[in-house]
Amino acid sequence: MRRIFNNVIVKGFQQDEAKIDDPAYIEDRKTYLTKIFEPFGKLQSIFVQKANSRKLNAPKTLLAFVCFANPDTAAKAVLEMNEKEFDEKKLYVA
Repeated sequence: MRRIFNNVIVKGFQQDEAKIDDPAYIEDRKTYLTKIFEPFGKLQSIFVQKANSRKLNAPKTLLAFVCFANPDTAAKAVLEMNEKEFDEKKLYVA
C-alpha cells in the first residue's frame, strides 16, 4: 500500500551549533531548505525548530518540517534527498 503524505521531516542541515538560538540563523536555515526542496514542487510551508535530546551533553540540533502542496512531490523529495550530502553533511529526509 502506498503512503500518501505532504510533510517531510529533515535533519542534518544545520552548520553552526553555536547559532541555534539565533532567530536570524533559523531564518537562514529556512531559506537554505527552500532552495534545496523548491525544485521538487510547490512548498506550502517550512517549520524549523530545535530538537530536544534526552541524552546528556548531546549536541544541539535542528529539525525541519517541509510541507509540499502535492504528495507526489513530497515522496519524490524523500526518495531523492534522503542521505544526500549538502555542505559536507548527510541529510536525513523522511
